Amino acid sequence: MLALLAAFPLARMTFRGRGVVFYLLIATMFIPFEALAVPLFLIVKELGQLNSFWGLLLPWVAGPVATFILRQAMADIPRSLDEAVMVDGGGMPRILRHAIIPNVWPAMVTVWLTTFIYVWDSFLWPLIIMSDPRRQLAQVGIVNLINPNEIDYGTLFAMSLIAAGPVVVIFLLLQRFYQQGVTASGLK
Repeated sequence: MLALLAAFPLARMTFRGRGVVFYLLIATMFIPFEALAVPLFLIVKELGQLNSFWGLLLPWVAGPVATFILRQAMADIPRSLDEAVMVDGGGMPRILRHAIIPNVWPAMVTVWLTTFIYVWDSFLWPLIIMSDPRRQLAQVGIVNLINPNEIDYGTLFAMSLIAAGPVVVIFLLLQRFYQQGVTASGLK
């Protein structure tokens, strides 16, 4: 998870310009996705990931919201854990692995769950990336079921229920971690 690797130096390391980088990260949260769609499309196209599920996931690998949530969770961990790992002969990778990740696990689940829900419910990005109708996601398929002359509400509602099913099941399975992560990261 690239957001974890981006959040770690912002929360645990001291370097010149750390505050500027953090505020620039926050500023990118205010850029609407529609403004980023064309550059993201060009990047995904250059990587050869059009019509692939990797192309759907690529823009959300290191989102600013995920980095912010993980940074806030890491900032709450006492520095004494870092010092304990360093006394044992560990460096920054060991601090991340043994002191930080076990303590930010609920925040990581929160980030994963909110990212999954956002990606699953997105409409514009799958519409742009997937031109093959057989590989299109459920949300775009549901819209394709709508016929302006005659709407079959039974089929439309059944497909909507099926599309919402995975999100509900995953949320119910991870609800405990999600609540801990939201509480720990300071989100209300």
